[in-house]
Amino acid sequence: MLNDSQIETKYKIVFVDKHRYYYEDLSKRDYSLETTTPFSLEFNGKSFLDTSWKQLLLNVFTELLKDDPTKKDELLKYKMHWNGKYPFSSQQGKHYYEIGEGIYLLCNQSALHACWLLREVLQMFDVDLSKCGFIIHRPPYAEPYECRKFYEEKTRNAFKYYYINLLGKTEEKADRVLRNIDKLNKLLAKFSKAYDNFYLIDNNGIFASYKAKFVDHLLIDLHIDAKNVVIADQYLTILGDFYKVIY
Repeated sequence: MLNDSQIETKYKIVFVDKHRYYYEDLSKRDYSLETTTPFSLEFNGKSFLDTSWKQLLLNVFTELLKDDPTKKDELLKYKMHWNGKYPFSSQQGKHYYEIGEGIYLLCNQSALHACWLLREVLQMFDVDLSKCGFIIHRPPYAEPYECRKFYEEKTRNAFKYYYINLLGKTEEKADRVLRNIDKLNKLLAKFSKAYDNFYLIDNNGIFASYKAKFVDHLLIDLHIDAKNVVIADQYLTILGDFYKVIY
């Protein structure tokens, strides 16, 4: 099995405030971008910090047009070959946002197509994609399988150590908590596509949000007995308290 350094190198993982992010190679078309969000992009001395594809495209394309407004006509004629749509228009319509005088961007792209469009437009402006520094966030669903297995096992082992050695519980109780969280993860995967494993959520805010939504889902949508929902909430609270220690 790979160690931390090896898995980070193999999958180009970078940690920012203890959270996992991935370097994205824009010189290659990636098909595994569903549910991802951007984090930072750097090229030609420019830097963008945006956590939504819509805002990143708007900011990048606006800046590119400021630098070279002669590209406006080329953008208006451009058609996305993967769906046949024109992402740029001279008229504002539904889902179109201004990126320059008399030109608007269609902003209802999926994560996958937004990244593909970013690549295409950067190339129109003669940006060397191999020299772009692009970091994205991959929620658990979008992480490579090997990374999922590695970080799930790492979290489980660390959580078990915390439960036994810091909380003073028995190994038997620790194993019972882990087994029950495993069961909850199976339900979570049916409830949430992006965040489908509680062991892989490395952000306290996101964990708390999904925990609350999931507990409501158990009670309201699945009609699970209130007593069992309280127990499930307790297990997840213990895991959440552990995350507050390490993140």
